[in-house]
Amino acid sequence: MSESSEEEWVTTKYTWPTGAEIHAKDFIFGGLYTSILQHPRSPNKVLKGPLVEYTEQDNGSFATDPIRGARNQKRIDREAKAYERVAGIKGVVGFHGLEYGCISLDYHPIESLDMLQLKRPEYLPPIDVRLKWMTDAIRIVAACHEARVLWIDIALRNFVVAADQTLRGIDFCDAYILPITTDMATANIDGLTVKHDLFYLANALYSIATWTHYENVVGICGIKWPAYNEMPGIEGVPLGYIIRACWERRISSAQDMLKYCMGHKSRRRLKSRYAVTPWRK
Repeated sequence: MSESSEEEWVTTKYTWPTGAEIHAKDFIFGGLYTSILQHPRSPNKVLKGPLVEYTEQDNGSFATDPIRGARNQKRIDREAKAYERVAGIKGVVGFHGLEYGCISLDYHPIESLDMLQLKRPEYLPPIDVRLKWMTDAIRIVAACHEARVLWIDIALRNFVVAADQTLRGIDFCDAYILPITTDMATANIDGLTVKHDLFYLANALYSIATWTHYENVVGICGIKWPAYNEMPGIEGVPLGYIIRACWERRISSAQDMLKYCMGHKSRRRLKSRYAVTPWRK
């Protein structure tokens, strides 16, 4: 290592909101603003907390950026309120309040749909499994809207597979909690509406149906709604009609999507008993 690179080398450590140091073995996932940590007392839970980063200074002490720390804490506080609103909804990951200054959640070691795609790109889940997951995703979003929550960050990475092969929705840090009397058909928060949620949901449905990664962040940061001819083709895609209808803003609620899904010709598949081989790492 050159002398200049030695001078640029810094050491970083992370702490719990309580101030105790986090060790490498505690990390399950680390993001830009928050981290998923193993619960110190329960193997069936994880803790989602603000990323509190300390960088070693020239004098050997450690210091953190108070502005960044406050921003990360604000995101956790906002997400905790969203989890309080959706707590108990079937299909949303189990929420256990706040512990150690973090959000306490059920742990699902099978991981998220996008990680399953990354780890097993050659494997295409059976159509019955994909249709079941698509219906699960629609039902979760419909329940969130009934609870007057716009989820916004609807993507494969935010659906984890439970032990019974059903989906659980996670990550509500970008969600908007609306007054319980809100008419979701007309709700508009900073330009975002139910139809944006349905657009993001349709992207996730397309990804599940075709078992390929697809995302489009229309509406975020003022991005213009794309023309339909800019979207992927849906010929032969399971439930392609409702995916297209969401992309074209012709469906106004997740409940309507669910009714169509359950009345579709694939209904017998969706309601049949699934002989699913459990996912293995």
